[in-house]
Amino acid sequence: MSMDRFGERRGGSPEELEFAAVLERAHEKASTMLAAKAVDMNAFRNIYGDAEVRGDEAKVADYERKFAAADTTEQKRRDKKLATVVEAIFFDQAGRNGWLGAEAQVLPSSKYDDYVNGVDCITEYKKGGAAAYLAMAIDATWSSHPGWKFNRIREDLVRGKLGNIKYLEADGKPQRKREVPRVVVGASEQTLREVVAFWTEGNDEALKDHPIQVLFLQEIVDQLEGFKTFSQKRNHTKNVAVFDEYLAILKPILEEKKRTVGTAEQFGNDTVQSGIKASLFGLNYERPAA
Repeated sequence: MSMDRFGERRGGSPEELEFAAVLERAHEKASTMLAAKAVDMNAFRNIYGDAEVRGDEAKVADYERKFAAADTTEQKRRDKKLATVVEAIFFDQAGRNGWLGAEAQVLPSSKYDDYVNGVDCITEYKKGGAAAYLAMAIDATWSSHPGWKFNRIREDLVRGKLGNIKYLEADGKPQRKREVPRVVVGASEQTLREVVAFWTEGNDEALKDHPIQVLFLQEIVDQLEGFKTFSQKRNHTKNVAVFDEYLAILKPILEEKKRTVGTAEQFGNDTVQSGIKASLFGLNYERPAA
């Protein structure tokens, strides 16, 4: 019997076989949903010009070839399918059940922003007639070392930069490139199994108040607070102000969810959440003076 990266048994038990079948159905449903929401990069030719868009399309094609060649194991393909399903669940549940706040809308990212900027989807919050955008990278695995998606965020923060979205489509219209905060959101397969099964079955009642939404919001708030602390230490005042703005939006949503849905304590051993916490600790760790 094969083992995964965390030493869990794979492929033999009835539970494993049952979830493998659920994941296949969920992935088919998710792929159809995301394809219908896909960003058309050609719609941005009036903004960036034909040559630049064609160049970006060529980069996307190159990344697709590289990633296809790298998907050499069953586990990698499984992880990729699960991440796609979680992304679709975000779209669905944020829009219909307010998982990320009653006013939140999840927008698709382009293939360019996925591959080049590490953005799987974007959450939009309307505030006083203006829109605030939070870029999200979806993760369904986390090894004992910091996740590579988190490392990309750290590299930008060291330079005083935020994340980039080049092909943003909001209110049905192409928008110009902008800099926005970026976070990693997700959970391990073990945590996600119940949610994936409910979503595949169309069990909206079970999903409406599912506590996993609190887990996701807690991950977002923890990162924004950690990134704010990191930016304060480096006197990146512009970024500090941005993180303060987003915390003012997200923290009340998290507290409201805790009151109405409950806590996410049952997910305390989730490997993705633990990876995020460990990476945040490493981000702001200061070696004691000798």
